[in-house]
Amino acid sequence: MPDMVRLLIATTALASLAGCSTGASKSGGQSLTGTEWTVIWVDGQGDTLPEKKPTITFEDGKLFGTGSCNRFTGGFTKDGASGLKFGPVATTMMACPDPIHSQERMFLQTFDTISSYSIGTDGTLSLKSASGQVMVKAHR
Repeated sequence: MPDMVRLLIATTALASLAGCSTGASKSGGQSLTGTEWTVIWVDGQGDTLPEKKPTITFEDGKLFGTGSCNRFTGGFTKDGASGLKFGPVATTMMACPDPIHSQERMFLQTFDTISSYSIGTDGTLSLKSASGQVMVKAHR
């Protein structure tokens, strides 16, 4: 079974567990919500492909964007000033050639590991694991 099909099945099965949070989320005085973030780096992949950078937007407890080839949507919850958890994510199922497919798979798999975020003074969004390791970096 292709990885994207497994991801879709797993996220659909967990959909009832997803929670939502509304309102602007801030870190370092900058808002997480209301803008499209362009992913520039993914753990395990390094710098993203220049022509196919993933995007992510946080808005009213929902997240959406492109994984590189496919669109995705899901939910997120905030915990305190910088805690962040993604709910299940559903994706479209278009076939993507490598290395685009590999980049997308790596990006979407990081969602399960993210537990917090920060926005640096330079405006870089860092999505972090429980250990504090940066899993994804993005710019506005």
